[in-house]
Amino acid sequence: MYSGLFSPWLVIATFLSIAVGVLSIFFHTAYSLPEKAPTFIQGWPIVGCLRFFTARWDFHKSAAASSPTGNFSYYVGTKPVVGLSGDQSRKFFFENRRLNFGAGYDEFDTVIARARTSN
Repeated sequence: MYSGLFSPWLVIATFLSIAVGVLSIFFHTAYSLPEKAPTFIQGWPIVGCLRFFTARWDFHKSAAASSPTGNFSYYVGTKPVVGLSGDQSRKFFFENRRLNFGAGYDEFDTVIARARTSN
């Protein structure tokens, strides 16, 4: 009765495959942060928080305001990022030898460069 590309079973199987793929990416990025990470700001699967790219300072202010400590976490692409605000957080960041601004910036720059070359 049905044949070719419009077989109902093929359409259903394709839809289910796409749905499972999108959901697995979403749940992988949404739950891979450590338990003690600051308040998580939900974004889109694969791209992360779009407002980070379109209105960075507004995104930072609203995310910090929505967190009790002013610190928050989110994704840029598939990379986890922790946003810090306040004097104590800045002091911790700059005095902690395990945190490296240069390495974080290099990682972020790599994500942006990949996005530019893929377009």
